[in-house]
Amino acid sequence: MYDVMCIGQTFCDLIFSDLEVFPELKKEMRSKNFYIKPGGAVNTPTALSKLGVEALFCTTVGNDILGEIIYDNISESGIDLSAVIRDDAYRTSVSAVLSMGEERGFATYFAPFDYKRIVQEIEKYAQCCTHIHAYLEDCLHIPIVDIAKKYNKTLSIDTGWDEAIKFDHIKHIIAGSTIFMMNEIEAMSITEANTIEEAIEMVSKYAEIAVIKLGKYGCLVKRGSEVIKVPSISSIHAVDSTGAGDLFGAGFIYGHIKKWNLERCAKFATASGNLAVTFYGGMDESYTLDKVESFYNMVITQKVTK
Repeated sequence: MYDVMCIGQTFCDLIFSDLEVFPELKKEMRSKNFYIKPGGAVNTPTALSKLGVEALFCTTVGNDILGEIIYDNISESGIDLSAVIRDDAYRTSVSAVLSMGEERGFATYFAPFDYKRIVQEIEKYAQCCTHIHAYLEDCLHIPIVDIAKKYNKTLSIDTGWDEAIKFDHIKHIIAGSTIFMMNEIEAMSITEANTIEEAIEMVSKYAEIAVIKLGKYGCLVKRGSEVIKVPSISSIHAVDSTGAGDLFGAGFIYGHIKKWNLERCAKFATASGNLAVTFYGGMDESYTLDKVESFYNMVITQKVTK
């Protein structure tokens, strides 16, 4: 029995770090360092595994050079890879990350995702897990909400940037989720609200738990009439925010499957997300349960600012 089945697209992240300014057209900007790390949906199950959760990952990975690098890396992560599909027919998705610390930009190649085969794997393993975690884009193509309902599993959904996705088109997906997570930009784009408070109010009418990740400002969480705002750790020195939202999600899911109350889930998730910005890329060997718990102890001493 698995604690969590995570579903989503795996990327090879090419990270150009410590840029002083963002590159301009026809000009070259040198980065102070460079990393190649797994990215995309793999960040959350990797973090969950490091937190001691039995995590199964469902994805496709190409048999190309970048796919080999990524698969070898995640093979050492502790994630159960039984539902990872590898085939010569696939290419590996790639994201060039241009990082300036707290801010970053991307150039991304999305390889075709084999939704038909992924559905087969989800159906195969859904009944063997406690919780399912997926991304909104995949929920638009795969009946993940229906599968979670069929097997009576709790479901968390994280959004991704797509300005074409609007609230009225995804109400049924939000309504099928236990936890619906967005960052601030995504929340404002999807709901077309004027404030984050208005946005979370709209989403909370459908999702059991609505979450807006606010980056360096923490998070805003709502369940029914219960509203919680958690500030980030003010003393954190951010070197790269890549994957911070995914690791925030891992922290929230960890608390959810532990049956913690909403406030503790939100604070632990904030701690996990805060730790993520202290290293480059979506994951690092310095991400451990002890370290997240240490950051959690710092979070609970923070005061909420207006």
